[in-house]
Amino acid sequence: MDLSYNLLRLSTRGYKFLADRVDLLPRSVVFEASKLCNLKCIGCPRNVEGNLSKQSGDKHLTLETVRRVVDKLPVKLVGFGGDGEPLLNPNLIDILEYLSKKKIHSSIITNGTIMTNQLAEDFRKLRVYELSFSYWGTSPETHEPLRVGADFDKLVRNHRIASSKVRTAIWYLITRRTIQDLTNLEDLIYKTNSSGIVFLKPVIKSLDTPTDFYPPDWEAYRIVLESTLSNIREKGLEIYNPLNLTPKVLRCYNPVHPVITIKGDVVPCWMTWGQGESEYYQGGHLRNNENNYLLGNIYKNSFKEIWNSPGHRELRQTVKYLNKEDGKSTPRDELVKLRETPLKERFDYCKVYQWRWGEAYN
Repeated sequence: MDLSYNLLRLSTRGYKFLADRVDLLPRSVVFEASKLCNLKCIGCPRNVEGNLSKQSGDKHLTLETVRRVVDKLPVKLVGFGGDGEPLLNPNLIDILEYLSKKKIHSSIITNGTIMTNQLAEDFRKLRVYELSFSYWGTSPETHEPLRVGADFDKLVRNHRIASSKVRTAIWYLITRRTIQDLTNLEDLIYKTNSSGIVFLKPVIKSLDTPTDFYPPDWEAYRIVLESTLSNIREKGLEIYNPLNLTPKVLRCYNPVHPVITIKGDVVPCWMTWGQGESEYYQGGHLRNNENNYLLGNIYKNSFKEIWNSPGHRELRQTVKYLNKEDGKSTPRDELVKLRETPLKERFDYCKVYQWRWGEAYN
């Protein structure tokens, strides 16, 4: 599995390098797997009016939708995520079997509540190269009040079951509450036999969101953060997403591994679609016209037609231009001012969103 994973990662990095310079069709896509979820998490985008989970129509991704995309593209990797729980989709195994026959690898993000040994074995056989588990803390006292309906100890047990079969990772959300558990993070990685970690930053969509879910005072935890990251790296574990205390621009590759929703809509990423039109950041209010990022629908046009449309071409050019700022940093107060600037061009949201990546995730 490690050899297969490393080859896949190497191939992906090579593709990203080329895609930033020439126009290549996507080699990876992400599908919204399910509109259903068995948890009621604090601050979840599912609570936002207009969220994907509230749209009418099918509640689960179908094989037909997957085939409409992967049969027409040189896809090597398919991801399953969204605001629902992918493992609740009754079609998931059939979809994975189809992808596996085409020698396409998959990755899945799960809340881990219904993982079983049989599922883990199925994933091993069906080319699931990585299974990521969401954690909002490293103890029941921290995780369970935020992930309402979750059982932390069961999550860890299920994670260990999966790790015995496939490569796994931790997706760790850093909030004012969960940052206090960082000193225990290494132990959690060890207990679950995880291969790496992804750090996530909460996105505030409503002023009614409890303050426990807000981003922490990064400076107050600088020493703890730096020590934790250093120790994780020393153990040879992967940190997929940098955690910089100063906002910094990092490259965006979302247009070249797009998101396909259950109803067939094509969008660049989760942050630009189905998440509500308002975001609150350090007192600032950022608005996003989501319809600007609806690039087409695979039930109305082929993916290649959508890819070659003026809208998608404009998006790719916008992001490539922004990628030239890779590594640039800015003070937080300047970022707040930037976010308060009215959005004029169709994809202006990208110009302010990319700065957030440097704070918590890429």
